[in-house]
Amino acid sequence: TGEDRVSSYIAYAKATWRGDLGTLPGSLKTGTEVTIWDLDFYQIDDEGTRIRYNWCLIDFLDLARQLGYQLLPKPALPEGIFYPPRTMDGIPAPISRLANPEDEIIAKEIIRSLLDWDFVLGTKPSPFWAQDMVWYGGTGFGMASSKEEYEEHILGPLRFGISDRHLELNVLSCKG
Repeated sequence: TGEDRVSSYIAYAKATWRGDLGTLPGSLKTGTEVTIWDLDFYQIDDEGTRIRYNWCLIDFLDLARQLGYQLLPKPALPEGIFYPPRTMDGIPAPISRLANPEDEIIAKEIIRSLLDWDFVLGTKPSPFWAQDMVWYGGTGFGMASSKEEYEEHILGPLRFGISDRHLELNVLSCKG
């Protein structure tokens, strides 16, 4: 997704493991096919000509898990896969000229309300999620395949474990 000066992507690559990576021993797993997850965020300068900021996250914990090293406690939810939207009823990364600017404003209001509810204000199930929602978390969290799983395994422990919650939102990017 992206706007005029920000863009974010989640991608994966398939690779054949060939050996050790830093302190992660992989020699015994040479030849194993792995999936490397990459999440990127870019902020472009005011002239729109250069990348001003890039944040990149490679899920090395999931890579280790694929090689047989469970570095975090195994979550109750399944780990290790991200699917595209189930309906495939839209463009995964909208083209700006095809997106309605009014939809962007409405979507940002909904997402801001959802984030505030889920992470700060909420004490009961979120009114924003459909019953059959799917939430993908990184290694150690897993994939919630329903609103109930998301509440029980993700939001419940978060709300219980953090008493003085607040959300500082630096960027909210939405297009189409």
